[in-house]
Amino acid sequence: MGKRVVFTGGSGAAGRWVVQELLRYGHEVINLDITPLDNPAVHTVKCDITDSGQVYSALYTPFRFSEPLDKAQTPDAVIHFAGYARPLMAPDNEIFKSNVNAFHNVVEAACKMGVKKIILASSVTVYGVTYAEGHRNFTSFPIDETVDCNPTDPYALSKLVGETVARSYASRFGIDIYCLRIGAVIEPDQYEQKFTRYNETPEAWAVHGWSYTDARDLGQMCHLGLEKDGLGWQVFNATNDQMTSLEPTTDFLQRVSPGTRMRVGMRFSLQSRELIADNIETITCAQAHDATIAIPGCDKNMPGCVMAVARHNRPSVIVYGGTVQGGYCEVLKKPIDIVTCYEAQGAYLFGTLGSWTDDKSVTPEEILSSVEKGAVPGPGACGGMYTANSLATIIETLGLSVPGSSSTPAASPTKMREAEKVAEAIEVCMRRNIRPRTILTKESFENALVITMALGGSTNSVLHTLAMARAAEVPLELEDFQRVSRKTPFIANLKPSGKYVIEDLFHIGGVPSVTKLLIAGGLINGDTLTVTGKTLRENVESWPSLPPQQDIIRPLSNPVKAAGHLIVLKGNLAPGGAVAKITGKEGLRFQGEARVFNKESELVKELNAGNIPRDRNIVLVVRYEGPKGGPGMPEQLRASATLIGANLKNVALITDGRYSGASHGFIVGHIVPEAAVGGPIAVVNDGDIINIDAETSTITMNVTDEDITNRLSTWKAPRPTVTRGTLAKYAHLVGSASDGAVTDLF
Repeated sequence: MGKRVVFTGGSGAAGRWVVQELLRYGHEVINLDITPLDNPAVHTVKCDITDSGQVYSALYTPFRFSEPLDKAQTPDAVIHFAGYARPLMAPDNEIFKSNVNAFHNVVEAACKMGVKKIILASSVTVYGVTYAEGHRNFTSFPIDETVDCNPTDPYALSKLVGETVARSYASRFGIDIYCLRIGAVIEPDQYEQKFTRYNETPEAWAVHGWSYTDARDLGQMCHLGLEKDGLGWQVFNATNDQMTSLEPTTDFLQRVSPGTRMRVGMRFSLQSRELIADNIETITCAQAHDATIAIPGCDKNMPGCVMAVARHNRPSVIVYGGTVQGGYCEVLKKPIDIVTCYEAQGAYLFGTLGSWTDDKSVTPEEILSSVEKGAVPGPGACGGMYTANSLATIIETLGLSVPGSSSTPAASPTKMREAEKVAEAIEVCMRRNIRPRTILTKESFENALVITMALGGSTNSVLHTLAMARAAEVPLELEDFQRVSRKTPFIANLKPSGKYVIEDLFHIGGVPSVTKLLIAGGLINGDTLTVTGKTLRENVESWPSLPPQQDIIRPLSNPVKAAGHLIVLKGNLAPGGAVAKITGKEGLRFQGEARVFNKESELVKELNAGNIPRDRNIVLVVRYEGPKGGPGMPEQLRASATLIGANLKNVALITDGRYSGASHGFIVGHIVPEAAVGGPIAVVNDGDIINIDAETSTITMNVTDEDITNRLSTWKAPRPTVTRGTLAKYAHLVGSASDGAVTDLF
């Protein structure tokens, strides 16, 4: 049986389509005459508001009906519709403010009418569906059931303000509030015009590298800008270590992501960087594209996109998908993020999670559950100075992104406005023949190293920056990282070693404000070229300086650490180099006896059983996890996070594998040569004493060179775990971590 629905709000194409759908499913529609629909099937209720603009006035009080709706006429539901484009939806935007007021007013009025169901609806102009497409995709209207048609869209009005309204009114009045987001409807006479092919204009192709955020939205905004400037566009999708864009759905993400993050599927993670680069290079060159807009959003597609554009060397712009907003734990009453989950797991396993709160009525299981629920509140890459954000910062500093791209949250309307600027940037690059290798110079890579050291970038930054430089044929070595680290102060109070996330940095000016500080301090060369056609200095000169009363970024004169946090270590345990992340809080030296594990899985079993002693210094050695040995150089995140969560300060962790950018503590990775090719790490024995010294940049074991040689003479390489297929091919081709673990060094 149909329901009685009051409709108020938009009378544009999308609004009229919603009314049409309501009627089609047998509902009675009552429209307020604020926005006439001119539909004879709709009953219009007169309202004593003559100016539709008053609906959105900050002074407007709840709806006053000149034709009262008494209890007998109480509708079953109220739909409030607002059809504004997402780029306008910034908290300081007047249209945004007025829509918030209107939503509150509608809800309050509906509550006073006795309505128990409210749908806050919005459309988005960057989507286009025909009436027919709408009928196919929208098979019922969510009046009688709990349906949140798009719960993850952070830019729809229904998401931005609907949740706030729901919290404030649902419990107070005992009503149900649902949020509905639909695509902007294109009327039949607009369809052909909208999808006209541009056959005579250059084509700029947008590459979507899906992450936790919906990069399609960014792509759509880029498309609009390209069309506005008369540029043709088409889209193809690159794979990701998190999911494949060939099936860009939440369901696929849920099925694939856990495999790459925590199980043997992690072996495919680093390999996916090469697949992404190969994919983009292949399609771009095969289709003879004139330019590329790449939209990466997670660890491997960040460098993968840069490697690809450096190879094909056609005008290109990188648009970062954005960082996630900070999380919050209701039980602990404090901010958290994704890493808190792993550390909480470690604390739980070692029986220390209860100490995280003074409230003894809360069980460890309740703490763990609350942490899991609150760690990731929306779309975007992991929020600290982890790998994705580190690479985004590097790419912006290299000059391949527009200013601010690396620090703008995925859920911020500013990110959508950034996407609109991309068409202008790509047009500048095409008109002036600014190509990736014009931008990617030794000087720009030096700048990238400085920003990495200043902000506390991931150890993976070393691996990926080396790979990007090699793709651009720019000479860059491990020694360059060491040299820059020694001269660059570490000034950021950012996770994983600090307190804040990138969203916090965004609110005080973001990466451009930090760049401005480093240029003024003589640490960054401001004369390097960028995709805007301007220099790095010109890009940031109008950006605000960092506020003096914040503690996210320290002054250069008062750093967290006088030199950078990334240390290149060498010694008889790593003659080809190793990379450590030493922020200072974990100390500068460590000595302990070795406890050896041939795979991370062996160590995890011991950690889960609580078998790591606390009474003496231990160096956990995880080997056969390098590029060839893994194969794929999987991250050791479970182990490192568990150690932190369990508060095992007597333990250091070293590996020929790598770490997540979220890892911290006394950790050393990227040991070269790796165990699989007969590096010294292959013959470390339990009980050997290992020394790690950040001040002398050494990592050694107290074993003579003669003994190491003797041990290696009897060492036999283990049988490969993979002998056919893509990982076997990768293991055969991949180089060492000190060369960026690339597959084309021949």
